[in-house]
Amino acid sequence: MSVAAARQSIRREAWADLASTRPEDRVARLRSDEVTRLIWVRDKGRLPDDDNSRRLIAFALAHLARLANAGERISSFLARYADWMPDAQRRDATAAAFASSRRWGADAAARELGVTFAERTSARLRTIGSIDVDAEARAAIQKDKRRQREKERRLRERLSGQPRLSKPERRLAAILSSLPPEGWWDIGSITQELIRSKSVAFDDLGKDTGSLRPAVHRAVKYGVEQGTLETRIVPGTSRIAETLQVRRAPLA
Repeated sequence: MSVAAARQSIRREAWADLASTRPEDRVARLRSDEVTRLIWVRDKGRLPDDDNSRRLIAFALAHLARLANAGERISSFLARYADWMPDAQRRDATAAAFASSRRWGADAAARELGVTFAERTSARLRTIGSIDVDAEARAAIQKDKRRQREKERRLRERLSGQPRLSKPERRLAAILSSLPPEGWWDIGSITQELIRSKSVAFDDLGKDTGSLRPAVHRAVKYGVEQGTLETRIVPGTSRIAETLQVRRAPLA
């Protein structure tokens, strides 16, 4: 190995060590995923051997170099999407990526890659803009889409005749459906019943009791505020000093 090649290898290894110890860049992670989607939209998952592809590769590698295990990610990217690239060019591109400090805004990234709005939409890009629709126009389009979704939601509610329930209302309804018509019930028993029944109102939580219990307590508190539930504290077992019990509030 020549002296110049040895020095280049040392620099490359030093940049790789630095990349492995620095925190991941959130934009870099998002962009890396978006670039792969763009490759599939444009080239069915395999880049052609041309200048446009080399610009995209340099862009992708500059972002991959800012992630954990950057060397492995870069090698995997090149093997999958640019298997035609000679080893010497791969080494040069990798070294350049680790040495790069360049950052791109959304529209600058779009100009670098020549991304059209149609490609942006098809590849579901968020951190990369488009060359034919600027940021202001994209924001207006998104605003119109949100307005249309809200209009459709209100229409569905009118047609169904039932307003959409809020999260506290949905969770309170789930608790009421698990409560017997009469009597006091330990909140732990209610929680276990919600787990057993796999209540949809709580399925955005973990299934273990530890994460579900606080949400059940909040829903019970909401029910008390609404006048639907009543609570009381009673002596617990030898392991638990006190127990919270719940029942349906008597009808007025």
